[in-house]
Amino acid sequence: AALVSDIRELKKDRRKNADAIEGIVRAMNGRADALAAAQLDRGFLDPEPAGVPLEILSLDADDAFHAAETERARLKLSDPRRNAGKIKELEDDMNARAHVLAGELKEKEREIFLDPQPGGVPVSELPLDSDESFHTMEVERLRLRNEDPRGNAAKIKDLEGQLNERALDVARAVKEEDLEALESAPRGIPLALLRPHDDEAFASLAKEARGAGRKSGGPSPHAAADALNERARELADQVLRGDRGFLDREPEGVPLSMLPLDTDRGFHEMEVERAVLKLTDPKKNADKIAALEDRLTDRAHELAHERLSGDRGFLNPGPEGVPLEILPLDEDPKFHQMEAERAKLKAQDPRRNERKVADLENAMNDRCHELACDQLREDLAGVDKEPRDIPLELLHPHGDPAFAALVSDIRELKKDRRKNADAIEGIVRAMNGRADALAAAQLDRGFLDPEPAGVPLEILSLDADDAFHAA
Repeated sequence: AALVSDIRELKKDRRKNADAIEGIVRAMNGRADALAAAQLDRGFLDPEPAGVPLEILSLDADDAFHAAETERARLKLSDPRRNAGKIKELEDDMNARAHVLAGELKEKEREIFLDPQPGGVPVSELPLDSDESFHTMEVERLRLRNEDPRGNAAKIKDLEGQLNERALDVARAVKEEDLEALESAPRGIPLALLRPHDDEAFASLAKEARGAGRKSGGPSPHAAADALNERARELADQVLRGDRGFLDREPEGVPLSMLPLDTDRGFHEMEVERAVLKLTDPKKNADKIAALEDRLTDRAHELAHERLSGDRGFLNPGPEGVPLEILPLDEDPKFHQMEAERAKLKAQDPRRNERKVADLENAMNDRCHELACDQLREDLAGVDKEPRDIPLELLHPHGDPAFAALVSDIRELKKDRRKNADAIEGIVRAMNGRADALAAAQLDRGFLDPEPAGVPLEILSLDADDAFHAA
């Protein structure tokens, strides 16, 4: 008001007082600016929206904020009491806008220096704003950039390195938290060794799980955990099934795909142990891994043998009277080749290959009979072929219980011929004795006159008489 009074007086002679009037106008502008600034007070604003100090934000350069601030000043000057409601709404809008600007500033600045996916986790998924250590360094960096970006370049660069390291720490913590509620060792492999976050599908599910239960229409925490567990099991299966190149492709002639490798407990335990060693330190554990691979290969052969021997119900259980278990079916190349081929045909398409399978089964039964005949001949090795001049085969010694018992004994002893040589020799003597008895029984003489010419039969040398013996 004092300035207005002065300028009115001076304007009575504008030409004479031109310089003085100009000075008064400058003073009036300064005062008007001070009055306007007083109306543009910002004490109601959050001093650190989104954790960013107000002085770092370019509030004056933001059109939306400036428009709201100007309107608020106008309402306050017009009638602050009457306009109290509108003023409060504008203040809320301005606070909200300040938060938006703070968020945009941090996002923009982070794009300049921060790894977009520390530890494989998108920056947007990290709780950086709530991490005290990260926040302190980030605000300090913003302050240095705001003050003198060139002069503070070294400090800014150092902070950026520390911020990246801290973001990586936060990412590790997030990933650990992702795994807390999950199965610790899917398929027996420790979850952390699978590096599940490196898998795109798992990482996507983990992202969904972090918001589970908070977003409408999203998965429940339980459903999210189930999905993650299922994917982790799939990853474990990939590690195990996808690394079997060291195994024989067809142990015992049986394709690996036909063997229960996934369900056999012994195989699975060794396979898991091998996988853990490889995932931990393949170079350091090379010897242990190699030893396990040998054992796994042996187990695959055992399973193949079980697969074959467990599917012989179509065979005659006693070809030529010889039990199947006595026959060397597993060692016989001809039988094994047919058995492996039959297994493949059944695995491929049992209905389509039905005729071929039946033909092979007939051929395998024939081979069993051949092997049984070989076994019967082997049983009689060392036994007199013609006891009392009667061909041994006519005596059917295997059908005699006493002789059959000796056969059973000698078969067992012959499993280790060197060790049991003396015992085998003894059994052969006994078998010869029994064969002789069987032959003697065939030479019955009940039809003869007990005392020809009054001489008892036992006194006569009938066995030594060629003509009598031949008859």
